[in-house]
Amino acid sequence: MTEDQWLTSADASAMLGFIRNRATSRKLRLFAVAIAKPFFFLMDDRRSFRALSTAERWADNECSANEVDLARRRAWDAIKDLPEEPFAKVIAARAAARVAESDAYSAALWTQNEIVELWATLKEGKSSDGAHESYWEGRKKGEADVANTLRHLLGNPFRRTFSGVPRSKSITRLAESIYQNGATSARRPRFSQQDVVGKKLGSLRDALFSTGYPDLAAHFTEDTSRSHPKGCWVLDIVLGREPNT
Repeated sequence: MTEDQWLTSADASAMLGFIRNRATSRKLRLFAVAIAKPFFFLMDDRRSFRALSTAERWADNECSANEVDLARRRAWDAIKDLPEEPFAKVIAARAAARVAESDAYSAALWTQNEIVELWATLKEGKSSDGAHESYWEGRKKGEADVANTLRHLLGNPFRRTFSGVPRSKSITRLAESIYQNGATSARRPRFSQQDVVGKKLGSLRDALFSTGYPDLAAHFTEDTSRSHPKGCWVLDIVLGREPNT
């Protein structure tokens, strides 16, 4: 894969294959969480959402492998108790269980397959006619969304050198607050909380720009009201959670 292909691709499977031996298990796991979390509203059974939140904690070594294994098995049990319709809820529950797979690459690959299918199913369900066309339109949008999320977490693997990474106390505190309490978390989000996080993202963007890190600041768009996936490459650099290599 070339740099241009990485920056424009809507094929997350190919992108995952390209970075398979370069991305950490943590980053792959958080990618799976990031693409599944927006569909929490379809997860009627708490066991599904528990698998999602437990997998996120595991990515940051905040729980044991046994806890994740238990959460995954319970998530699959939850699927057995779901009615067959609406099928979108079944897919969402499957995605939550996939996030907690023991192998991080498998979790990332299988979760993105489920999420793309979920996009297609939801789009198809909204169509009164032309369901076939709507299904494929939904898949196309889903593929683009998960690919963008992967870029959001991995950045550009072809340009990985950042010297003089910001380490001021104010920037670090702000970044840590966003990381720990942000709308990125696999907790059930509160709108008031997301508003606060949006303001903090804007503040972090401005702080990075004013202290001489425009490339890092550019990662944060003007629309900071949108959810910001946990594990984004800029926050990881600022907090020293993962090197940009």
